[in-house]
Amino acid sequence: MNVATDTCIVINLLRVNRLDLLGALAPYVFHVPREVVEEIEYPDQQQAVQTAIQQGWIQQTRLEDPLELQTFARATAQLGRGESACIALAEKRSWALGTDDSKGAKWKKVISAPGIQILNTPGIILLAVRKGVLTIQQADEIKGILERNRFHMGFASFGDLV
Repeated sequence: MNVATDTCIVINLLRVNRLDLLGALAPYVFHVPREVVEEIEYPDQQQAVQTAIQQGWIQQTRLEDPLELQTFARATAQLGRGESACIALAEKRSWALGTDDSKGAKWKKVISAPGIQILNTPGIILLAVRKGVLTIQQADEIKGILERNRFHMGFASFGDLV
């Protein structure tokens, strides 16, 4: 399953130095459009993303179809370029949308395709636990780091979810 992956997920995984998780969750294939890569501000993070692309953990993609570009243009009136590119890819290619921001009112106005599957950071970590890539303890350590960086999850432990 292809996933158009927004900057928020990339940044969260960069914070915990675990972009490698995206390459370990087959059958999921995580794609970042050029617009997401451009939103990465810090040189060390840019290098880490380039390394992840070189390692095959994530695939860099681009908007090409006129309908994708049309959706992108419509979405950028409400959202950032990275978010808009991911929405265009998810809608027009029937991919999942990898984001932590999809519940906001602006997003609901922009997403027009019915039934887009959303995969967020906690969902990615949970997949890694279920596939044996992470232990519950490792997942909870990642959760703790992210929460200290203002990314709160509404549960006490990944152990409660498996």
